[in-house]
Amino acid sequence: MDALGIGNSARLVVLRGGALGDFVLTLPAIAALRLAFPGAHLHLIGDPRFAPLARPDALLDHDSPALIPLHSGDPPGDGLRSFLAGCACCLAYAVDPEDHLERSLRHLVAGPVWLWDPRPTGDRHIADHLLEPLRQRHLPIADPLPRLSLLPGERQYALDSWEERGLKGPLVLLHPGSGGRRKRWPLDRFLELARWCAGQGAEVLLLCGPADADLEAQLRAEPLGLQALYPPGPLELAGLLERTALFVGNDSGPGHLAAALGTPTLSLFGSTDPRLWRPPHPWARVLQAPEGRLETLGVAAVAAAVGEMLGGGTGGLEAPGHPEPALGLIP
Repeated sequence: MDALGIGNSARLVVLRGGALGDFVLTLPAIAALRLAFPGAHLHLIGDPRFAPLARPDALLDHDSPALIPLHSGDPPGDGLRSFLAGCACCLAYAVDPEDHLERSLRHLVAGPVWLWDPRPTGDRHIADHLLEPLRQRHLPIADPLPRLSLLPGERQYALDSWEERGLKGPLVLLHPGSGGRRKRWPLDRFLELARWCAGQGAEVLLLCGPADADLEAQLRAEPLGLQALYPPGPLELAGLLERTALFVGNDSGPGHLAAALGTPTLSLFGSTDPRLWRPPHPWARVLQAPEGRLETLGVAAVAAAVGEMLGGGTGGLEAPGHPEPALGLIP
């Protein structure tokens, strides 16, 4: 039994909603819990699409109707009671203005409930902010950076994709999508960047995810011969990112996942503050568009950063019609 009264064979509950990037940025907190209680079983309440990245012992969809009583104050059903039964501790990342969630969890969970607002405060990076409830309870933080290591079987989709396309590398993977349209660098510039990378001898693939249905239609209509990949899940996506020499994308989840795998990453930011939301790893770089408007970010500037990160020059690339104003390259 540890100082908090949590046995190493107990269950721990983590509640975490949000998009892929939000979940990746929570991995250090989950890793810290596992470090503190190495024999405990992890029960996760979250998005089933992203949950495999944390490899929980049990999962409850955070959109399940069974969770409604947690937020309404109504009596919980047997399924929710069973999921939380015997749980010795709960770390819940949530906004709870009426205290319904905290009261419900304290009633159902035998041990302490740590409720933490996942929204950033001040200029503190979000990954560090998400670790704060553990620091306040003096739990050891072995590594504040999101990390992910794949098991051999989780690389099969990437291996098959590589072989089917006859890729030899180095591979540059471009992701023109994002959950928010205002976070997207214009698609025509991604395509121009893809052509430039191919001209420098790199293999180039485009990546599309579940939030990119509109981009998928446009890409299929482009007569450029560019290949696009549509990984079915986060672990398949992770396998692709692990084999990539460089990932270039908008401020979105795949960039955070790429950096967590150790892949060199270039993220294009508009109005979002990269001090709070960028991948925090030393091999991840950010280009922030002037005045926070991604349409002002030209191809030549991005190509210059790509060439530098791949260890070469830009080959004198010019991008007619896209002036190159000053921008912020954050190392």
